[in-house]
Amino acid sequence: MWRQVPALRKLTGRFRSEAAKPSAPECPTGKRRAWFHAVVLSSAILAWPSAEVEGAAFALRGETIYMSGRIVAADTLRLSGLIGRARVIVLESEGGLVAAASYMAQMIHRARLTTIVRGDCASACTIMFYAGARRELSGRLGFHSATDEVGTANYVAQMRRYGAPAEAVRWIKKTPASRITWLGESQ
Repeated sequence: MWRQVPALRKLTGRFRSEAAKPSAPECPTGKRRAWFHAVVLSSAILAWPSAEVEGAAFALRGETIYMSGRIVAADTLRLSGLIGRARVIVLESEGGLVAAASYMAQMIHRARLTTIVRGDCASACTIMFYAGARRELSGRLGFHSATDEVGTANYVAQMRRYGAPAEAVRWIKKTPASRITWLGESQ
């Protein structure tokens, strides 16, 4: 990579002699380190798929936030800009990134928002639902395990943290990542 982008060499600091043919640059220091991290971060953001940036749709009407769509990392910023003006959040999502949903669940929990599901709230969305100080379900909750054991353990820990019923935790552990078990308002 460093041979392909000479401008990065100037921004990131000194390198060992070319004769040694290093596999990586020496660690930059000071201002050059800041530039290095800025370039790397910018590259990562620009290389990220455009669908990631779109994420869920948010709308604030009165004191109610409406969220619908797939949960992505950028949604944490969108929610943080609205959460101080709301008392209720209405959720409708097929899920998405558990880490982003966990962070938004913390915001919902701290703000003591009421969470409402009127449609479908699956996977990572369920963490946000259970984080509510008061919960209303007139739709369905969908549960499944993560693609790996660590992810499933994290998902279960988040659900327990917010007081999800044992049945929900059981369905998370039993249902493979490729399927969803739906529980409705009557269950």
